[in-house]
Amino acid sequence: MAKKILGLVGRFDNNMIREVTRLLPNQFELELISPEDDHSKLRNIHYMITRQMLINREVISAAPKLEVIQRWGSGYDKVDVACATERGIPVLIAAGVNAVSVSEHAVLLMLAVLRRITLADRSVHRGTWLIPEILEQARTLSGKTVGLVGFGNIARLVAEKVNVFGAKVQYYDLVRGTARQEQDLRASYVSLDTLMGTSDIVSIHVPLTAQTEGLIGREEIGRMKPEAVLINTARGKIVDEQALADALEGNRLSGAGIDTFANEPVESGNRLLTFENVICTPHIGGSTLDNHAFCARHCMNNLMDALEGREFSKRDLVNPEYKVHSL
Repeated sequence: MAKKILGLVGRFDNNMIREVTRLLPNQFELELISPEDDHSKLRNIHYMITRQMLINREVISAAPKLEVIQRWGSGYDKVDVACATERGIPVLIAAGVNAVSVSEHAVLLMLAVLRRITLADRSVHRGTWLIPEILEQARTLSGKTVGLVGFGNIARLVAEKVNVFGAKVQYYDLVRGTARQEQDLRASYVSLDTLMGTSDIVSIHVPLTAQTEGLIGREEIGRMKPEAVLINTARGKIVDEQALADALEGNRLSGAGIDTFANEPVESGNRLLTFENVICTPHIGGSTLDNHAFCARHCMNNLMDALEGREFSKRDLVNPEYKVHSL
C-alpha cells in the first residue's frame, strides 16, 4: 500500500518535529510545509497537522487529496471548518492536551502581575536593588477572588491551583458546571456582570467563536475594580484590546497578563506593550517541552484512527457533520 503523506503545516520547532518523527508509523511519509512555502507543496498531502497557520479555503483547495485536518492543540479558530466540512474533511483537535501547561501559565501571570515580578527583575538588572513601587504595589494571590470566564478543562485546573494559594473562585460559563465540580473546586457560579464587577483577577478561558469574539468589551472592562487584574491565555480577539489599554492608561485597572493577542505576532504599535504593569508573553501558554510529546502522540493516535477507519473521539472531532459530505 502506498504511504500516506503527512504534512506538518505551519510553524513547528525542532522538538515538535522530532517528536512527530519519532512516533511516525511506517504507513506515513512526512512533509514539512511552512507558511512561507508555495501552496503547491500541499498538492500531495493526505493528512495535515497544523499549527500557527491560517488554514483557509485557499489552503484547503490547494490540497485536493486532503483527508484529515488535525490541529496541534485545542484551538481551531484558524481553520475554515465550513470549507473542510463541504469537502467531507474531518477537523480534529487535541482536546485537553495543553490544559496543564496553559493553566500553569495563567497562574504564573497572575502571580507575576500581582508581585510586579518584571519590574523587580528589571530593577535588579539595572543595578537598583529595590525601588519603592515594588513594595507599594506588590500583592498576594491569597485571599483574592479569581473570576474564571469559562469553566472547561483549563479553567478547572486554574481553579484547582488557585485554591491552594487560598484564593476564592467564581466562574461564568454558558453551560454551568456540575454540583460535584463546584463542590470539589469550591467554585461559585455567577453572571458575567457579577464576575467582572467583583473579581480581583479575571482570567479568560473560552474558545474563540463568533459568540465569544469581543466578549470582554469596553462595558465589561468598565465594570472591573480599579485594583483588578485581567489575564488572557485564551485568544486575543475575545478581549477588546483598545478598551483594555484605555482602562490601563486611565489607571482604572491594576495590571494585565497577556499571552494571546488579536494579531500575532503582536504588532510593535500595540499599546499594551507600553505599560509596565502589563506582562506580555508570545502565545506560549501551551508550549512546553513536556507537552510536545503528549501533543504529538495525541495527534498521531487520531491520524491512525483515520487510517484504520475507527470512529474519532467526540471530544476531538470539531465537525461531525463532515460525514454527510464524505458519502
